[in-house]
Amino acid sequence: MFRFVLPLLLCDMTKRLKTIDSRNIMKKSLLFFVFPVLICMGACKPEKKNIFHGTVSELITGVSLEDVQVTIEINQVSSGMLSSYQVLGTTSTGSDGSFSFESDAAQALAYRFTFSKDGYHTYSFEITPNDITGDYQIDKAIAREAFLQFMIYNVSPAYDEDILRYRIQGISPGCETCCDNQLHSFYGATDTITFCLLAGYDTITIEYMTYINGSANQFSEEIIVPAGDTVKKVMRY
Repeated sequence: MFRFVLPLLLCDMTKRLKTIDSRNIMKKSLLFFVFPVLICMGACKPEKKNIFHGTVSELITGVSLEDVQVTIEINQVSSGMLSSYQVLGTTSTGSDGSFSFESDAAQALAYRFTFSKDGYHTYSFEITPNDITGDYQIDKAIAREAFLQFMIYNVSPAYDEDILRYRIQGISPGCETCCDNQLHSFYGATDTITFCLLAGYDTITIEYMTYINGSANQFSEEIIVPAGDTVKKVMRY
């Protein structure tokens, strides 16, 4: 009896050992496959970047502008000390006025953007980041170059009581470098020339008042500003 049972027991044990061995081999094979994949997933994780993108258009007409140079500068903390602005990179707009630029994560205090193109006023502004990386949408409009020149003369006979005051109305608020809309005053024997910037294609109104020898007069003139040119205005009082 024992002679018959022993072989059966040995056969059953062999089968069990083979099953266990097969399972161990499968586990080892699975670990051999999964472990490198986990390592690769950690190592191949996309590095976070700063992404700056947007569009540039003409201020008055809204037309998309091609070949606008976009300069991006960074003011950051380096070795525990504050630094001045350093150029991070430059790019330019395409035919649709769009641009895009990427940079590595940085401890930035601020970024400065400068938009420049021949025949246009240069425009700069700053932004303050919230983190070491971010996705920044920058849409800006820049103005065609144009200029305004006032030539102011006090005609003879000149009196100390003579007054000329002028103000420019209707200047596009998007042109931050353009003439202001403050009231400018001149008294007595004053001959002077003033000069300021305008946005081409803009429509402005010049309002001015003279007080000469006790007589007051008011004037108003609307002007369509030619792009790339200088508007010259002579005023006498």
